[in-house]
Formats: sequence, C-alpha cells, structure tokens
Amino acid sequence: MDMTAKTPAPRHSRQIRHFILTISVLFGVGVLIGLGALVNIASNLNQQQLEQSRFYLQRALENRIGASKNYLTAYAYWTAAYDHLNGPVDLQWAFEEHNFGQSMFTVDGYEGVFVIDDQRTKYALVRGQLTQLPLSQYVREPAAALIEAARSQATLNKPISRFTLFEGWPAIVTAQAITPNDDRPPVDPASTSVMLFVDELTPAKLTRLGGEYGLAE
Repeated sequence: MDMTAKTPAPRHSRQIRHFILTISVLFGVGVLIGLGALVNIASNLNQQQLEQSRFYLQRALENRIGASKNYLTAYAYWTAAYDHLNGPVDLQWAFEEHNFGQSMFTVDGYEGVFVIDDQRTKYALVRGQLTQLPLSQYVREPAAALIEAARSQATLNKPISRFTLFEGWPAIVTAQAITPNDDRPPVDPASTSVMLFVDELTPAKLTRLGGEYGLAE
C-alpha cells in the first residue's frame, strides 16, 4: 500500500475553506461599500463646506462693499469737497492739507482715489501718491460707465460699486457724484464730478477678510 498517497480532505475542511472564502468575499464587498459610502459622505461634506465658504465669502464682500459705500458718501456728500473738487481741483486743500491725501491709502487702505468728469481725470492718487495719469491707466471699468451709473442714481448722494481690475488685479471700485450737503438748490447731475475709491483685493486683504469669516484655513 502506497503510504505517500494523499488522503482526501475531510468534508468539513472543504466546508470551512468555502466558508472562509465566502466571508472574505463578503468582507471585501462590505469594505468597498463602506469606502463608497465614506467617499460619498466626504463628497457631500466637501460640497457643503464649499457652499458654506461661498456664502461667507459673498457676505464678506458685501459687507466690505457696504463699508466702502458708507465711507465714500462721507467724502462725496460733503460741501467742502464739492467746493474744492467739483470745479477746478484745489490741490492745496485736497493734498497738502490732507483732506483727500496720503492717509486715504496709508490709513484707509484705498489703493486708488480719483475725481473724474466727462472730459478728464481731475485728481488721482495711487497708493497715496499724486499722479497725472488718467483713470483708464489703472482701472479697467470705463470712466464713462462709472460716471453715468453714479449720476443716474435716484438721489446723487447714493454710491455705486463694481468689481473690476486695478492694474490687472481684482478690485472693488466705488463711485459717487460729488454734491454739497447744505441747503443750496439741487445740483444738476450733468455738472457734477464723480469721486471714486478703489479697494484692491490684495492677498493680505483677502487673508484678513477670510480670517474674519473663518475662511482662512
């Protein structure tokens, strides 16, 4: 008798192997299903986070625009500004006496400050420095469109804002007709100059803005 011949595996051993294989397959399928569920949950969470980030970013920009509008109105709807800027620009009053000068950039953070009318750029500060270059050299939004939008407001002491490019970088430009806040007769819109503030959305500003709304991470 050949003692080296292999004896058939017991029936229960084959059943165990089959059971283990079945469990392995089911476990593998379960892992795949579990991973798919996790991916789906992660995707949903990422989408929710993205939507939340968009919401807060929009809110942050709206608040920033609102603040710029309020600040601009304090300057544009001002009798002294009307008297010194609406006609020939009084550089002594505006720049030398610091009523409309370097602090607009160094303190208030506006990279561009302009006074324009239908013919020209009458006054221009870029990063706190006087320049003779026109608005069109810095801001993509056409001056005529900004003037028309500011003058067409129901009341001239209401500002408008636009997203634009300032020297090729995203920015918010806010514009308002310059009018007196005294009791003189209403100003003819066609005769008003328009004041503009340019808020360049620099990386530093965006980082700070994001931090205020939990978007920095």
